[in-house]
Amino acid sequence: MRAVVFDGPGDLNLKEVPDPVMGHHDILIAPTCTTLCGTDVRIVRGEKTSGIRKGIILGHEIAGKVVGVGSGVTGWQEGDRVSVLPLIGCGRCTPCVTGNQQMCVHPELFSYDLDGSLADLMLIPERALARGSVVRINSSVPAPAAALAEPLACILTGVAACGLTLGEDVLILGAGPIGLLWTQVAKAAGANRIIVTNRGWERRNLALAMGATHAIDPTDIDLAEAVHELTDGNGVDLAVLAIGVPSLMNDALRCTKNLGRVSAFAGFPKDSTATIDANLIHYNQIAVYGASNSGPYHHRRAVQFIESGVIDTARLVTHNFGLDAIHRALEVVANREGVKVAITP
Repeated sequence: MRAVVFDGPGDLNLKEVPDPVMGHHDILIAPTCTTLCGTDVRIVRGEKTSGIRKGIILGHEIAGKVVGVGSGVTGWQEGDRVSVLPLIGCGRCTPCVTGNQQMCVHPELFSYDLDGSLADLMLIPERALARGSVVRINSSVPAPAAALAEPLACILTGVAACGLTLGEDVLILGAGPIGLLWTQVAKAAGANRIIVTNRGWERRNLALAMGATHAIDPTDIDLAEAVHELTDGNGVDLAVLAIGVPSLMNDALRCTKNLGRVSAFAGFPKDSTATIDANLIHYNQIAVYGASNSGPYHHRRAVQFIESGVIDTARLVTHNFGLDAIHRALEVVANREGVKVAITP
């Protein structure tokens, strides 16, 4: 089969590799779509190295169709459409047994430890099925939407960590795919004001179309002053870093009201640090939350959101490529030429 293989930083190749071998308790899927994200770019550039082995097939935002079912598997059949959670928890550590599989101490990850979905075929091992990493999705859902359940699930996990209450004011820093999904989730949760920042007017307009009440360019204003003016001098209840720019951490704190929260949602570049005014946390009693990955519960919820039409994924996918155009696709992601890029094998 064809597969996009990571042979080391700067060395990504589309090549012929052996088909995966399915065991009696495994299933085999044909990936129908893989959406790309900034993490894929960072892996290829060598900016993200932890846990990623050379020779791995990339692809972790996964939609597919079941094309093989092991003789010992029940509950699945050929033709089932699926959305795949890239994380498989160990099932034994404290986070796993307390329902926080996204923080598993010994996780396995497709595209890191196990071959991902940028290929004609992908093996789903027994343990992924047993631990809820595969969710059946309605066949009427377009494949790119099914793949976007992965980033949406991460956002639902982040919301669960920091909370989002009806009528709150929310600031979302960044209007990339993550920021635009956050915007829709905030709207669905009943946020009052949803303020989105981005330099580009196209992204700001898209944010407004997806539920933002205000979209502002942060480059030619004092962001904190603008946000306080929009919130009657109070600041927001929740500020979300939806883009991994360390300097934005302090901006988020300055825009947050007393007793408010900040979600450090986006991953920062390796070895980067943020200089912050710690007194903003101390005197204003601001709570800061991290967010990383998701588990089976929020992945199932993300699929339900997409199936119900609560989340608009169609306008997020602006580019679609075949496997043979993987380098161009990653270039589009890196240069932010589009919003979300899909690969259809």
